[in-house]
Amino acid sequence: MKVFLCYDGDSIGHRVGKARMADDAIEIARVSQLIDKGNDIFRSFALENGGQVIQIGGDEGAIQVDAKFLESLEKIRDKYESITNATVSVGIGKTISEAFKALIVAKLRGKNRSVLFDNEIPKE
Repeated sequence: MKVFLCYDGDSIGHRVGKARMADDAIEIARVSQLIDKGNDIFRSFALENGGQVIQIGGDEGAIQVDAKFLESLEKIRDKYESITNATVSVGIGKTISEAFKALIVAKLRGKNRSVLFDNEIPKE
């Protein structure tokens, strides 16, 4: 069974915004490169496991993989943090909208976690 994962780097976009406000082009470029490397982790995870990239932009994206590969997700999140020096939140669902709703709940629950969509998610 294929599942969708929506992910978003935690507070890394804030680092770009802070650098913009400080007119720090070097820091903007540095953080942007880290974001690109973080996106590459999710892109590779999807493609190496027979999945597909649905959308990637900025510090967020959506991919689709077979559910059997979810056991590797925490390693992917750890790798993201190691490379970007930022945590990442992930929502998982059978549809893109479920995954996105689960991502929002992951953020609301404090970030730095993966949340699987269930019937309680819309209530949160």
